[in-house]
Amino acid sequence: APDAAMLGWQALGEGRDADAARIFAARLEGADPASAPVALFGRATLAYERGASVAALDDYGAVLAALPALHDAALVRALAPVAAARVLALYDEVGFSDQDRTARSLRPVELARAPALPWLARVELARLADHIARQAGDAAALARGAADDGCATSVLEIGSLGPFPHLDLDRAAASAPALPARQWRPLSVSGCHLDAPLSPDGRGQARVLRAAVEVAAGSYQIVLDFEGEARLSVDGGALVAHGEAGRYGPRLTATRVALAAGRHEITLRTASKAGQTRLGLWVLPDDPGPPVRFVDPRSEERRVGKECRSRW
Repeated sequence: APDAAMLGWQALGEGRDADAARIFAARLEGADPASAPVALFGRATLAYERGASVAALDDYGAVLAALPALHDAALVRALAPVAAARVLALYDEVGFSDQDRTARSLRPVELARAPALPWLARVELARLADHIARQAGDAAALARGAADDGCATSVLEIGSLGPFPHLDLDRAAASAPALPARQWRPLSVSGCHLDAPLSPDGRGQARVLRAAVEVAAGSYQIVLDFEGEARLSVDGGALVAHGEAGRYGPRLTATRVALAAGRHEITLRTASKAGQTRLGLWVLPDDPGPPVRFVDPRSEERRVGKECRSRW
């Protein structure tokens, strides 16, 4: 049967906030909130709109905690990204005691690993865990959370495709060979944040970055967080576009790939401006299993074909 809480959402859409609040309250009365995520999400939304940050944070957190066990994939896809984004936004609006309570009850590092949640919610939760560790000044928790949640921990700049950030982005790799491995420059890594060093001449360029992962066989989503235009490829395969040159494009994109067990190389081409380049990279498994392990891409322990290794 349809959830009675949907009538509350209808009332909310029609501007009848008081009716919506009554319907959500009636649905939640005497029930485990986890069994009524639609009503709980509705109550959280009303609190959010009214500026009741603590109440909204509590309810959005409860929604996120309940969703992995929900047997309705469409509903999880609809609610989880919004709830996670709201939790991240609200976290800094409440006092330290409420922040501590939220961190302890939600446990974002662990929840970000839940394959039942969509990739966008998992990234937002990883960001929250990153933020909590930074706020606490806990370097060990920052590194541990990044590794557990699939954040890239080793990325190197291996060369440039040319001085024109957008025009050279799709340039054939053969016309601009990679630098020798000893000249590759590591990106600065801090939790889930990656910062590429300034270009040698201080100008923009189409940069080439490389990471390597060791994974179990399965389906994965590779998530890129970058404000500009970029291209992504795995094991020298087809380039996947991120962002657009002529207008604002999405800062976050995900590419689903099927990977065999072993080592795989991820190559990024970024249209980088003159200053420092900041980005984020995650590899998220679609199924339960061992965590993804980022390894040094300069290692000689190659587990992909020679042709794939030589391509950008």
